[in-house]
Amino acid sequence: MVGAAGIEPATPGLEIRPNFLQVPQLVALAAGCDLEDVAFGAVRCPRVSSGWAEFGQRTCCLFSASFQAGLKCKSRLGSRQHLLQLRYQWAQRLKFKFVCGRYRLSRRKEFLAEHFGADFADLDWEPRYNIAPTQPVPVVRRDDRGMTFNVSLMRWGLIPSWAGDTSAPMINARCETAASKPSFREPLQRRRCLIPADGFYEWQRAAKVKQPFCFEVGEGAIFAFAGLWDRWRDPNGQVIESCTILTTTPNELLADVHDRMPVILAADSYDRWLDPTMQDAASAVGLLKPFDSNLMRRYPVSTRVNLTANDGPECSARIDLPAVNATLFD
Repeated sequence: MVGAAGIEPATPGLEIRPNFLQVPQLVALAAGCDLEDVAFGAVRCPRVSSGWAEFGQRTCCLFSASFQAGLKCKSRLGSRQHLLQLRYQWAQRLKFKFVCGRYRLSRRKEFLAEHFGADFADLDWEPRYNIAPTQPVPVVRRDDRGMTFNVSLMRWGLIPSWAGDTSAPMINARCETAASKPSFREPLQRRRCLIPADGFYEWQRAAKVKQPFCFEVGEGAIFAFAGLWDRWRDPNGQVIESCTILTTTPNELLADVHDRMPVILAADSYDRWLDPTMQDAASAVGLLKPFDSNLMRRYPVSTRVNLTANDGPECSARIDLPAVNATLFD
């Protein structure tokens, strides 16, 4: 998550007391900081300032703020689903870019099992073409003894084990700063995983339109994102396992579309990435590089992928973009 232009750096120690579901995301958006810098509940954010006033105006006064004893936010919003949708609308208004917010895993389980050397037979999974945050996704990790690869479904959007609730899942983690972030420090050392995929989507702005592109390795080969996972337990003992996708600087294929890209691990790095004896964060981060653009391709796809309700081969089908009319001065 990148900072918004025009939001000032903060006066240190301003207290923030969220009192509705998605305030942690709002704090991160307005403060120009990573979401993991904002704890769950009442927190101290050293970078929040009078930029909140501008933030309130730019989000059409969706909430009001007071900068006296603390910052109290009041929501006029309704359901949790509405809040999750508005999170992305707020980010768009503030010109935030979410990295790898959708991806594809369309191969059958037998091909996944062959690629990863793991048993997918009992996994409740069908091919997907438009996977979105908070949905269950297949994750590959070492078993408790570190001997074999296990596969399970996890919620996409990491919830730290110490979080007070599940309201602010983190779908991405910057590899450059993960080792220093409370949400990611321990998972980077002890809970690394592979997140299988065979394509992902990014949007390129052209005039007033955002054109989605599908990015693939080779001609749609199976690959793995570098991921982290954690286990959260509610007061009643119910466990949620969740994951996040690590991101890095873009390669040449993505650079004109986005300033970040998901970390794609080469197959010969799987064992090293999942090695439980590698608990040095620097060694782990050393594996997180932009993937070779010469081994990837991209092509435009339909805006059907914009809606999470759409999930079929049409989402990743190549389309032809309309030709740009040449002028006398081209």
